[in-house]
Amino acid sequence: MSNEPRKGGSPLFARIVWVVLGGFVILHVSGVYFYGHERMVGNARTFAISAAERGYALDELLEAQPELLPLLQYEGFQLTRVADVPVGERRDWPHNNEVIDAVRTRLSELGLPRADEVDLWYAIRRGPPRLRLYLPSRQGGWLEIVARTHVTQSGASRVGAFMTFILLLVIGIVLFVTRRSSRQLGRFVTAAEHLGASPGAPPEPLPESVGPRELRRASVAFNAMQARVTGLLKERAAMLAGMSHDLRTLATRIGLRIEGMADEEQHAKAEHDLALMTDILDQALRFTQDEHSEEPMEQLDLSSLLQSLVDDRCDAAHNSDLASLDGPNHLVVSAQPTAVKRLFSNLIDNAIKYGGSASVRLDSEGVTVIDPGSGFALADAAEALKPYVRLDPARSQNQPGTGLGLAIVQNVCQRHDWALGFERLADGFAVRVSFSG
Repeated sequence: MSNEPRKGGSPLFARIVWVVLGGFVILHVSGVYFYGHERMVGNARTFAISAAERGYALDELLEAQPELLPLLQYEGFQLTRVADVPVGERRDWPHNNEVIDAVRTRLSELGLPRADEVDLWYAIRRGPPRLRLYLPSRQGGWLEIVARTHVTQSGASRVGAFMTFILLLVIGIVLFVTRRSSRQLGRFVTAAEHLGASPGAPPEPLPESVGPRELRRASVAFNAMQARVTGLLKERAAMLAGMSHDLRTLATRIGLRIEGMADEEQHAKAEHDLALMTDILDQALRFTQDEHSEEPMEQLDLSSLLQSLVDDRCDAAHNSDLASLDGPNHLVVSAQPTAVKRLFSNLIDNAIKYGGSASVRLDSEGVTVIDPGSGFALADAAEALKPYVRLDPARSQNQPGTGLGLAIVQNVCQRHDWALGFERLADGFAVRVSFSG
């Protein structure tokens, strides 16, 4: 029902957030994977080679003094002679092969026979993971080394935690700067939407020290343009008010001269034409005054106001069916009383003038004025809201007026942040004023 353009898309700040977050998350995951992987594998390789070198040296020592074996045990490093490599519960680390190849190469350099048979894996149960390393022993069988290590878990965790911290820090800085710039763009949109909407109220200038240099220059230019537009509107209002005053003075003089006309028929026609001309001047002056109105907002009982407007129309026409009101007995809104009275007077008068009657419906969300007429095409709604525009010749034929009625309605709605909409019904035409614009 609303004639407002349909809004779509997401705000600029939201789009930037998605782009920044998406890019940094991809970068973060890639960095953690590649850098964390290299760091973790490097640490695991270093630890495994160190344990293998120590085991190789101790095997040589134990060959000469086997009674030292119990003395070489401590909590993080245990040596045991076994007949064979166990084939039971084995849990290979995802990068076992890289570490095994490095250990075999190093032991081969040290001169260990059967270095290609060295095997290892990581036993991950409770607590830190343990490296299980099996070296061919000089005394036959295998030397089992169980060494506690943290490289397969905490190393990657520390890298991930550090990179996550850096990621969050950079995202916070980027979003803070972006938010400041996008907020200024939002002010641009709001200022552009309200530019000239309420010429009576001085426009609030945009901050000129927010955002990058280009945005600041745009703010300065917009403020200058806004000041020029406001000045032009005030000059136009003063010009129209002066013209209307002078023309009304001339109309008064013409009215005095008409009184001396002898021909009664011509006298009546002249009086009728003069009354129409005066009414047009009054409407033009009222429209100009409404555009620059500084009437304060008050708590207004809209139900009582509408009831009085409906009763006035019915009493003037001696027809109780001419207009009706359906709604709550009391509904208070914050509004400009004179402007709102003129708004609904125009809608009710239009409904009676072009449809023959007016049905007013009030609810907590807004007011609907319905007439049984055909109305106008909804595609022409924007044109109908322009000043001095009368759409359908058949609809307005022999009807006096200036085409300012809906323009005044639109102006008052804009000042109150109300939405104005139109709808063609099966049995009439409806105009809707919604309190939430």
